[in-house]
Amino acid sequence: RALFLAERRISPMLLVADDAGRRHPRPDGQIVIGRLGAAQRRAIDWLMADGVRGEDIDAAFVTRGFGRGPLGAGGSPGAPVKPEVWSRIAGALLAEGARLIEEGKVRRAGDIDALAVRGMGWPRRLGGPMISAQIAGLAGQLRRLRDWQNDDPLWMPSTPLVKATKTADGFPT
Repeated sequence: RALFLAERRISPMLLVADDAGRRHPRPDGQIVIGRLGAAQRRAIDWLMADGVRGEDIDAAFVTRGFGRGPLGAGGSPGAPVKPEVWSRIAGALLAEGARLIEEGKVRRAGDIDALAVRGMGWPRRLGGPMISAQIAGLAGQLRRLRDWQNDDPLWMPSTPLVKATKTADGFPT
């Protein structure tokens, strides 16, 4: 439901429907998608440098409903997944999404979610990285980001994330 509403509220400068009703990212939306993709890649690179196998990273994606992992190293839906692998990747996307809100590149967290689904292959059933983080609990996410920010500034929380954590409703819709 959150994704349905996000796709209808998003600026046409970010995402537009074609004549058949399919939604596609516009150039401004592609910039956001590129930043999210770069944050995800940076988190993956950090994990690999920390000794996590490519198969474990791919398994974290496949287990969550992605068609395949980003590395093409294997991974299957039934494979055991180390919890921190997905937490680090999701945390990087959450932190980058909050920075995009802070910089005014998007108006709301739902814009990030709609673009992640339409431009990054994020599974619709998850709703996007921002709503997924909110459902999982922003306070816990913020604690982890603060623990990890010394590993890499990629995980440094921004003001919109800290504010969203302090309210019962999370990010404004």
